[in-house]
Amino acid sequence: MVPFLIFLVGLLGVSLLELRTAYRRDTMDSKRRRRLRSFALLLAVASVALVDYLPTFGVHLYPFGYLGVLAFLLGATRTVQRYSLVDLTPAFAAEEILDTMADPLLVCDVEGRIQVNNAATSSTLGFTEQELRGRRLVSLAADREQEGRIQELLGGKTLRGREARLQHRDGDPIEVSLSGSPLVDGHGRLAGAVVLARDIRQRKRIEAALRESERHFRALIENGTDVITVMAPDGTILYESPSIERVLGFSPEERVGRSVLDRVHPEDRDGVAFLLENMVAEPDATITEEIRLIARDGSPRVLEVRARNLLHEPAVGAIVANSRDVTQSRRLENELRQRHRLEAVGRLAGGVAHDFNNLLTAVQGHVFMLEEHDDLPADARAEVEAIRQGTDRAAELTEQLLAFTRQQVRRPAVVDLNEVVHSLRPLLHRLLGAGIELELALHPDRVLVRADASQLDQIIMNIVLNAQDAMPDGGRVRVATGLETLADAELDPADGEPAPPGTYAVLRVADTGRGMDEATRARIFEPFFTTKRPGEGPGLGLSTVYGIVKQSGGAVRVDTAPERGATVHVFLPRATDGDGADDAGEALADGISRDGP
Repeated sequence: MVPFLIFLVGLLGVSLLELRTAYRRDTMDSKRRRRLRSFALLLAVASVALVDYLPTFGVHLYPFGYLGVLAFLLGATRTVQRYSLVDLTPAFAAEEILDTMADPLLVCDVEGRIQVNNAATSSTLGFTEQELRGRRLVSLAADREQEGRIQELLGGKTLRGREARLQHRDGDPIEVSLSGSPLVDGHGRLAGAVVLARDIRQRKRIEAALRESERHFRALIENGTDVITVMAPDGTILYESPSIERVLGFSPEERVGRSVLDRVHPEDRDGVAFLLENMVAEPDATITEEIRLIARDGSPRVLEVRARNLLHEPAVGAIVANSRDVTQSRRLENELRQRHRLEAVGRLAGGVAHDFNNLLTAVQGHVFMLEEHDDLPADARAEVEAIRQGTDRAAELTEQLLAFTRQQVRRPAVVDLNEVVHSLRPLLHRLLGAGIELELALHPDRVLVRADASQLDQIIMNIVLNAQDAMPDGGRVRVATGLETLADAELDPADGEPAPPGTYAVLRVADTGRGMDEATRARIFEPFFTTKRPGEGPGLGLSTVYGIVKQSGGAVRVDTAPERGATVHVFLPRATDGDGADDAGEALADGISRDGP
C-alpha cells in the first residue's frame, strides 16, 4: 500500500507542475484555460480521495475514493500527453519563434522598458537577456537623432524599415533597420511596442562595395575612348557612353531613345538592320563589323563595332556594342595604299619618260638638221615642220610626266603668288571664254612662296582648264590666294601625302561645275586617268599639278561632291622677304643628273 501511495502522490505533484506551466503559457480567457481550470478541480477531487488511504483517520469512503483516483489517473495521463509530450500552444510557439529568429526582437511596455527580448538581441548588441530586461529602449540609441526615432515607436507610430543606429555594449554603433508597431490592451489603450531591429551592417558593406564597383566601371566606361552602346532588340538606344560626343558630336542624352540606325551611312543601313535582326534571333550571338556613321557635321566616321546579344541575361536584357573609331586608321591605310600606287605609277612613268626623252632628242636633232638644208623642197619642208610640231608636243608631254615623278628641272625663286595669278588673268579670260565668269580674290598682303614661276603658271593653268571641262554649260571660276596654318595630317588621304604642320601659302581654285563622286576623286592624281572622251586629253593635268606641288614641298586637297562643284586647295611652303632664291646652278645640275643623258 505504501509504494502505491508514494507513486500516486508523485504523479499528482508532476501533474500539478505541468498544469501550472500550461496555464501560464496559454492566453487569457481562452477555451484551453477553462479546460485547465476544470482539470484543476478534478485534481482537487482526487486529492480528497487520497484521504481514503490515510491510515491516520481510519475512514474508508467506498466506493467514491476509488472513482476519484481513477478519474485523477485518466486526467493526469491526458494532461501529460497534451501539455508535455506535444506542447503546441500559441504561447509556447511564440517563445520558440523568438529564440529561433535571426533578427533582434524586443517588446517594451508603455514606459519604453524592455520586457521581452530574444537571443538574437543579445548576440547583436552584446548584452545578456538579464541586462536588457527592464532597461529603457532609448538607452540603446547611438545618438540623439536615433533617440527621436525610437520615441516615435514608443509613441504609437508604426515604422517599416527605418534605418537607425543602436549602440553595442562595447560602444560601437550598429546600423539596423527598425520596424515596429504599437501594442494595445483589450480596452484599446497603448500598452507598449514590438520592435524588430534587423542588423544591416553586412548589407551596407555590400552596398558600399557595389557602389565602389559601379563607380569604378562607370569611370572606365565614361572616360574610355571606345563607345559603349546598350540597345533594345528593335535598335532603340537605352544607354550610350559620353565618348559618343567626341566621335559623332552628339551627347548621350540626344542619342538615348533614338534608333541606332539613325546615323548609319545610307549605304550601310540595310546591312546593319539585317545584322541586328539576325543577332536578336540568336542568343549570345557576337558580330564584328566596320560600319560608317554620319557625324553631326556631316562627315563620315568609320567605327569598328563588336556587338553581343545579351537579351537572355536577366542582369542585362539588351544588346551591348563596343565601338572604336578607326577613321584615322583607315585614312592612314588608304593614304599608304594611294602613296604606293602613285609611287609605282610614277616609277613607270618616269622610266618611260626618260627613254622617250632620249628617243625624242634624237628625232629633234634630225629635224633641226633637215630644217637647215636650204635646198629642201617646200612640200618636204612642210612635212618636216609637222614633225617638229609633233616633237614639241611630245616634249611637253614628257615634261608633264617628269613633273609628276618629281624629276623635272626646277629653278626655284621667291615669288609673290598674287603677282603670278594677276599676270595670268588675261590668258585665263581667253581660255575660259565668254560663258564662264572669272573671279579673283587675292590676299591683301604679299603671299610669298619659293617655287619655279613657270611651274606655278602650269599649276594654275591646269587647274583652271580642268574646271572649264567641268562646266560645258558655263559657270564661274574663282581663284583665291591666302595664308593658312595646317595641323598634323590635315589632308585627306585621297589627296596623297599630308603636309607637315606649319603655315602655308594657299592657292584655291573653285568652280561651279558637275563635281565628282568619291570614287573619281580618289583617282584624280593618277597619270592618264580622265573622265573625258577618248582623244580629248591625256589625263595628265592634275597629276602634273600633284607632282609639281610635291616637288615644291607642298600638298593638295580637293573638296567636291556630285553637282556641287569642286575646290582645289594648293598648299605651298611660305617664304619671306629675307629668303633668297635657291642656287639655280645647283638646281639645274641636280635636275640634269636626274634626267640622265
